[in-house]
Amino acid sequence: KGDLTGAKTAIGAADAAGKELNVDQEFLVILSLKQAQVIEAEKDYPSAIGKYQAVAGQAGVKFPSIKGLAMLGVARCQMHTNPTTAQWTYEGITREFKGQRSVLGPGWAGLGDCLFQQGQKNGDLDMIRKAALAFEQSAVLWFPGEGTPTASHEAALVGGGECFLIPAQKTEGNDK
Repeated sequence: KGDLTGAKTAIGAADAAGKELNVDQEFLVILSLKQAQVIEAEKDYPSAIGKYQAVAGQAGVKFPSIKGLAMLGVARCQMHTNPTTAQWTYEGITREFKGQRSVLGPGWAGLGDCLFQQGQKNGDLDMIRKAALAFEQSAVLWFPGEGTPTASHEAALVGGGECFLIPAQKTEGNDK
């Protein structure tokens, strides 16, 4: 973590060695996903989007969870460049990856983030309510399995709480 140059070097070396040794295709696709994550960490979002899209194409139907993780990367990068496009991507993820818990949880949480940001920016309480429902999908229906990362689940719980707080504050202000 934090050493992006070292990460690039290590991933590049592993990728070259994997190709030379003719390792399993899934391993090489995962390395490509890691390369995209490093590009995203460098905040080069247009390049990261392109790399993530290439990974999604490589993964195809053979490796659906990797494809889903790549599409999540696309959506995260789009949040920095075009939140409306990110919303469409997250909505597509929630429709396409029905059986992939590792993709659906972060997908619903990302959709919640996207709707919440847009709702706050535009003062749109209906959009904030939709964000709350998306966070609820992530937190309640797609909770992480035992031993899996929980950051997305925790973010969904916090995001959902924030979504309910704003309408409550608006209502409270109108009651006075």
